[in-house]
Amino acid sequence: AGNNHGVIRGYENAAVELFYDASKKLETTSTGVTVTGTITSGSAVLSSSFPNLSFTDSDHNSDFRLEVNSGQFKIVDTTNTADRLIVQSDGNIDIPSDSTKLRLGASQDLQIYHDGSFNILNAQGYHQVQIKAGATEDVAKFKPNSSVELYYDNAKKFETTTYGVFVNGNQKFDDNNKSLFGNSDDLQIYHDGSQSYVANSTGNLNISSGAAITLKTNTSEAAVICNNNGSVDLYYDNSKKFETTSGGVQVTDNLNMSGGHIFLADN
Repeated sequence: AGNNHGVIRGYENAAVELFYDASKKLETTSTGVTVTGTITSGSAVLSSSFPNLSFTDSDHNSDFRLEVNSGQFKIVDTTNTADRLIVQSDGNIDIPSDSTKLRLGASQDLQIYHDGSFNILNAQGYHQVQIKAGATEDVAKFKPNSSVELYYDNAKKFETTTYGVFVNGNQKFDDNNKSLFGNSDDLQIYHDGSQSYVANSTGNLNISSGAAITLKTNTSEAAVICNNNGSVDLYYDNSKKFETTSGGVQVTDNLNMSGGHIFLADN
């Protein structure tokens, strides 16, 4: 070339060098070629039993290699001799080391990983985690330093609170499944398929009300009514038959006795 600039140099039993404007850009070696600068190509194919492409960091940070081996595409940290990412031939993607995180967001706000014992989804920076069905329908929300919310058809049905939980809607229990209260399950409420039970095994069973207490049969027929600051009424077939009063008791219709005595006080 002009100005005595070398274009190509060949050495016996050694390298071939290619130059651009007196600057070496390609050199053959015993293992392949060394390129200085940028390679521009419409496509590139690496074909061998172990195709790989290595990246060496001249600033002495970790070096990496892309390789295909045994049907796996790998990103390998050659400095630390560790597989960092593996794409399997069946489409699965593996991060093959415990506590290595998949980090999403400009500030790595969402992290997903396995620590060797547990599977962890971690939201950094006090961001809440939301699970949605489709683009807009809420399924669950997890709020930092606050509540957990569960939804049905985009309507909130369950929420944890500082005092316990809040349920918006009915609670359903199958037969023989019980609501249990107390450290030793002392109070149990359940239905066995035929009968319903309120069973207390410790102390008294206390029922209190700010107004009357009413016990009904057949869903609507009064059986016992305990009135606030008033009488206790007993019913037969929804008709009141017995009533306590401030002076004693009042009986409606007949008072039938089988044996025993009635004692009348002498006032």
